[in-house]
Amino acid sequence: MSKIFVDQVDLKTATTLTLGTTGDTVSIPTGVTLSGAGTITASAANLAASGAGGVTGTLPIANGGTGAATLAAAGLTNAPSFHAEKSVVQSIAHNTTTKLTFDTEIWDSDSAYDGTSKFTPGVAGKYILILQVMLSNATDNAYVQSSLYKNGAELNSIAVNLMSNGAGATQDTYSWWSYTVDSNATDYFECYVRHNSGGALNTGTKQGCYFTGNKLIGV
Repeated sequence: MSKIFVDQVDLKTATTLTLGTTGDTVSIPTGVTLSGAGTITASAANLAASGAGGVTGTLPIANGGTGAATLAAAGLTNAPSFHAEKSVVQSIAHNTTTKLTFDTEIWDSDSAYDGTSKFTPGVAGKYILILQVMLSNATDNAYVQSSLYKNGAELNSIAVNLMSNGAGATQDTYSWWSYTVDSNATDYFECYVRHNSGGALNTGTKQGCYFTGNKLIGV
């Protein structure tokens, strides 16, 4: 190996100084510091930088410089994400477990919601799902039970039971829950409700009755 001892390298005629050719590796040994007050412009996605060096360009997000150059591509996104509401009331019969429908999509980042009742993430991971359902004119001391279903079966037999109690003979009741689920690419989730108020009850609409959720990151 040959060495060249110089204090400065200047260009003779060109405007770019090139070190090596394609396939070569320029090595900076341990203990050597590459410093400068100018700007280092990165064109390769595998440039790793630390400290405040005035580096510009696209830096990889994943450790080691082998990952994606955007948050979404690196998996650091809360999508799939959706929010669906009811635009018309739904009649819920007495003592009948009934699937809730949500016909208005406020957003659906990955087309994972079917526009009616079902959320199929399509991407394996952990998700937080949230339901709010309002039933109008429930009788005093009636219960409202809302449940999350996974692949057509009640998930872990969970249900939120709400007893309606108020000064009047009837009142609007709200049932709300959030639940964290583990999903593979084909699992799907739906919401059901049941009550024992006597006759049929109507749900609310819009923000009174919604189903929403998103993927969690870092878990």
